[in-house]
Amino acid sequence: MITEGAEQYYRISEWGAGFFHGDRLGHLWLTPTKDPSIKLDLYSLVKDLGRQGYATPLKFHFPQMLDYSISKLSGSFSRAAREFHYSGTYTPIYPIKANPAAEVVKAILAVGKQAGIGLEAGSIPELAAVMSVAEKETPIVCNGYKDETYMRLVLAAANRMNRVFLVIEKFSELQIFANLVKKLNPAQIPFIGIRARLHTKGTGKWEESGGDFAKFGLTASEIVDACGFLEKNGLLNRLIMLHAHIGSQVTHTRKIKDMVEEAGMIYAEMIRMNVPIKIVDLGGGLGVDYDGSRSSGEFSINYTVTEYANNLTFHMKGVCEQQEVPEPELFTESGRAITAYHSMLIVDVMEKHTLFQPMSTKKRTEENDKLLVDLMETFQLMNARNLVEYFHDAVHMKEQLHTLFNVGVLSLKQKAAGEQIFWNIVRKAISLAPRMDHRPEEFENLDSLLASKYVTNFSTFRSVPDAASIGQIFPVAPIHRLREIPGESAILADITCDSDGKITRFADINTTRNTIKFHRLKNEAYYLGIFLTGAYQDAMGNAHNLFGKPDTFFLEVTGDNTVEVRQHIPGDSVSDMLARNGYKPQLFLEKWGDNADITRVLNNDTYLHRIPLEEPEPETLPTNISMRVRHGDCPRCRADITAILSDLPMIQSFELAGTHLQLTIADKELIPHLESILKEAGFSVETELPDEE
Repeated sequence: MITEGAEQYYRISEWGAGFFHGDRLGHLWLTPTKDPSIKLDLYSLVKDLGRQGYATPLKFHFPQMLDYSISKLSGSFSRAAREFHYSGTYTPIYPIKANPAAEVVKAILAVGKQAGIGLEAGSIPELAAVMSVAEKETPIVCNGYKDETYMRLVLAAANRMNRVFLVIEKFSELQIFANLVKKLNPAQIPFIGIRARLHTKGTGKWEESGGDFAKFGLTASEIVDACGFLEKNGLLNRLIMLHAHIGSQVTHTRKIKDMVEEAGMIYAEMIRMNVPIKIVDLGGGLGVDYDGSRSSGEFSINYTVTEYANNLTFHMKGVCEQQEVPEPELFTESGRAITAYHSMLIVDVMEKHTLFQPMSTKKRTEENDKLLVDLMETFQLMNARNLVEYFHDAVHMKEQLHTLFNVGVLSLKQKAAGEQIFWNIVRKAISLAPRMDHRPEEFENLDSLLASKYVTNFSTFRSVPDAASIGQIFPVAPIHRLREIPGESAILADITCDSDGKITRFADINTTRNTIKFHRLKNEAYYLGIFLTGAYQDAMGNAHNLFGKPDTFFLEVTGDNTVEVRQHIPGDSVSDMLARNGYKPQLFLEKWGDNADITRVLNNDTYLHRIPLEEPEPETLPTNISMRVRHGDCPRCRADITAILSDLPMIQSFELAGTHLQLTIADKELIPHLESILKEAGFSVETELPDEE
């Protein structure tokens, strides 16, 4: 139940990290630099783009947020070095797998230049991408499995660039590299790093990236053998980096401490072996608080960027002092933390599907089949005291309903009537359950049974694939109507032809929930934002159902609601998607002749477009009523009343001022039902109806 405003309900301040806030109109604003004078109304932006012909879904990138994230990371390590008197320097490395789009990588290089940011590649294509944009002094870390072709490319990079690091992931890579060096006799040999397979594992979804059975890394004995091999081949002087990684999105600060101490001890031992190690690359792991809980849950972190930097710096210094070795330069590969916040997807709701349909008084009395009569009686007599017994009876009767229909006893109309009564029973149970003295566990998530499906104009598989594949939580919130209390329990369904195309996990305080409250739809666009999508989603999105990339904008906020489009990347057209999958759009046109509809479809984007429909004539007209609620002005009572009304679909809007309640109810025949709900909750009410015209 919602007892606070929409902005608080969506926990925007928790997951938004200070970048997002609502205004008095209920619009969501973005402050990409956290300077309050540089801000943008997201709802106004979407409406303005709509007037220019750009429809949702829309993908927004804000490079200023990349700048903030990099500055925060670099600044935190600088402060930690000063606080703990750490003599080694720090270099942030961006692994382009987090978001390899050229526009993103170029922006990171530009805004991160002062911090000396470097790039990491984990494949041949990624290294080629890095080489195409990096400058001569840009640090380049080469990870991943390697063959001769990969290593030839590394050697080519080292001939032009000064800080190229070849990280050895498997012992067999050493022989390939040594043979190439002898064969090619390059002018400049890249620096060498060795990735240690740490015993320490991470936490959360990616903890198996570390530990004894990790995919990458050399064991302790292999590290010793590698140092001997490099010395024998005259390459030991190029081995200046130790690399370690325990997995992405490390949720608990304790694991970070364990990783640093284990990697620090390996570093100290290599120094004693006369290996000229100068750099310890501690890999990725710096997480993002997707759910805003500041916990060790799998999609949160229980530490800040500052605490992360302090942990790495303090514990590395401690190991170095204890082992009496120099303090190394530190690298980290924090792709998720750098990119997650800077990108968001804006979608609009096409329609909603729901199992619940309110019953009129006539509907409640016209059925004469015994089973339907019993169901109706259950609906009418059920209250907080008999809820468990009556609800179980209703579930049993629903099963009977289907059985009798399947054997031909009930007609399709009777089956439909029975189902409608049953879902009204569920709705009533949802409103009664919070007032039970001892609520059984089965009633905790009762509202999920009646959750509406908000069919939304996007593809989960294209834009937020991790939501479908691993249950990743992304913050979801409207970008307008934040002054209104949302009252519709719902999930998000996309427009793909796939049952997995939905979002059914949403953030809550220290937990997750399988529904979320949205506002009831009006005959106008309802825009939702899916936030923190900047890491991995663009790279991993796929063309399921041939949905293409949406229109993408790189934006710079220059003042108070002023914005400049730095780059617009048009979304994929239907023609683009056909060609990409081996079809020939021109032959298609020739086959079907001069058809304006087909030509228009081929040139348009791949998504649907909502057309406002004429409102159908309602069976009943909403009624404005006033109520006097005794004790309605006490803070606790006010919260209880707000919670009750926000959960009732019969209530279209309401305003509570002291003991005076002004509301609009869907049907005046439902007023007695509303009165009984409030009375069962312990409130004494007096209803004032408007004069009949």
